[in-house]
Formats: sequence, C-alpha cells, structure tokens
Amino acid sequence: MKKKIMRQVAALSLAGAVGTTATAAVAPLLQTEPSKAQAAYTAQSFLTQIGPTAQQVATQYGLYPSVMIAQAMLESSYGNSKLAQAPNYNIFGIKGSYYGQSVAYQTQEWRDDHYETITQNFKRYPNLTASIQDNAIKLREGVSWDANYYSGTWIENTNSYEDATKWLTGRYATAPDYNTKLNSLIQRYNLTQYDPQVSAESGVVTIKTSGTPTYDKYAGQRNSNGDWLGYGTQWKYGRVVKLFNSEVWYEVGKDQWVSGQFVSVNGQIQNNSGVVRVNNGAGAAIHMGAAGTANGRVLAQGTDWRYFQTVSINGETWYNLGANQWVPGSSMTQM
Repeated sequence: MKKKIMRQVAALSLAGAVGTTATAAVAPLLQTEPSKAQAAYTAQSFLTQIGPTAQQVATQYGLYPSVMIAQAMLESSYGNSKLAQAPNYNIFGIKGSYYGQSVAYQTQEWRDDHYETITQNFKRYPNLTASIQDNAIKLREGVSWDANYYSGTWIENTNSYEDATKWLTGRYATAPDYNTKLNSLIQRYNLTQYDPQVSAESGVVTIKTSGTPTYDKYAGQRNSNGDWLGYGTQWKYGRVVKLFNSEVWYEVGKDQWVSGQFVSVNGQIQNNSGVVRVNNGAGAAIHMGAAGTANGRVLAQGTDWRYFQTVSINGETWYNLGANQWVPGSSMTQM
C-alpha cells in the first residue's frame, strides 16, 4: 500500500488560516506566492502571479510545473472565472469541500459523445496558494479508491510533460481533447521553462563529504536506495538535472541520483606521472581525494613532489601524490 505523504500547507503572508495538508519536506513557499485573485487577468499577468509558486510546489511533489500552470490557465480562464475569483480562489476546478468550505456552480461534463450541464460543489480556498498545493496533493496522492490514480503524471514515471497531460485526459477531466489543450498552452507560453532542466551531459563526480546515499528520484518524495557512496569515491554520471532553486542532481546509475551539494564535478582521472613544485607561499594543503577534505598536512613552499595521477575538477587540475593524497594545481608548478 502506498505510504501516505504527511503534508502541511505553508502559509507566508496568506489571507487566512489554511489548516493542514501535506508533502515530504515541503519548504516554505516563495515570498512572491499569490495571496489573492484579481479581476481581468491577462494570460501573462496570471502566469506572473502563479508561476513561481506553482513551480516550487509542483517540483516538491515530483510533478511538472508546466502541466500544473497550464491546468490553472485552462480551468480558470487565466484566473478570470467566477470560481477562481475571491472568495473561492479555486483555479483548478476541483470538486468537493476544503475544510468544510465549498461553493455550488454549474459545469459541463463530457458524457459519451456530448457535454451535459450539471450543478456540483467545488472547493473554496482561502487563497491561490492553497489551491495550488491542494492540486499537487490530489495528483500525488490520488483518489480514495486508488492512490496511484494520477501516477502517470509523476516525473519519475514519465519521459515528458506530454506523457503527463495524456494521463490526465479522461481521469482529471472528461474532455477527450484535454491533453491537446494543455499541450497547446505549454507550447504557446513556453511553460517548460518552469520545469526541471534535464540534460544528457556526462562526466565523473567525486564524493567530497563523508559520503552520501543515492536516491530513487531527483524531485518529489525521494527515497534512499539503501546504498552509500563513500568519501573520495568517483562515479560516472549520464544525466544532470537543474531545479528551480539551483539544486543540481546527477544520475550515477539507473534511478540512482546524488545531490550536487555532496559532490565535485570532474573529468576522467588520468594515469600519468611527473613532478610538481609547491609555489604557494603558505604551502600546499594535502586533500584526501581530489577536491576532498584537507587532512591537515601542508607541503612547504619550494619542495618537489612526484605525482601519479591527475584529474580536472571544476576547471582546476589536481595531482595525486600517492595513497589518495591530492594537491590542487593552484598551489603547484609542473616541472
């Protein structure tokens, strides 16, 4: 059974209390988060209003921000629908009640081969942020009878936002062309700029801390794979992901991701030898592993040392003097 994610709606400068809902380790929302709806949005002003918060919330839940923003645009007519306006703030057309708060509206539902107009209760939120977060929870936690009902929208289960919009069609909305409409909005307003930026860059990383586990995904509720990459070890990566908050993640194996805060990026270690001389007046500190932690020993200025390996890390050459003892090229002159 899917483990239920604990959740709490963050509330910075929000108009009214929002109670509790959930994700694992949801950081405080951005200071630019929307707190109220306004009349007569343009597409761009609505995007400016909700974009940063939708980006943060979607990424934290392992969802595509582009899809969430497109949903809000479509479902709320760019924030101008009655349901989206105060005091409802429901920009996703989510039915039901929110902590006992709801409002009845007529809506059109697709039935077999035609639309029917029906009256239903929709959630009433205290602000737009609560609406955005509740939509993320819905997509991540599913429905009462199937926790994985929207699992086809999760980043780890898809190859692109188009997979996510296709999965939503017939599940989230009854309209048979729901994905086509969302895809059109994503392309028209370049909404992929809000998504995690994935590249096929490859290289080698060196663990620069005491060690780190790998995780099964780079966004959303991350789970440790149960392994441990030790200090100074080096690992090839085949993909790099940059998130909205400048976090960088490296894939060192299938579904094995390490955070950039625990690694140094370097090229391939070269097995070569030579002699370097300490040119730094303060001496050259020895590091355990290339770009690793200094071990407290310092080589005196003017002394010569034989090296056996080199590697380039973040544009600097490092020399292995033996026994995984490395010195930075900025303190050395090659003889």
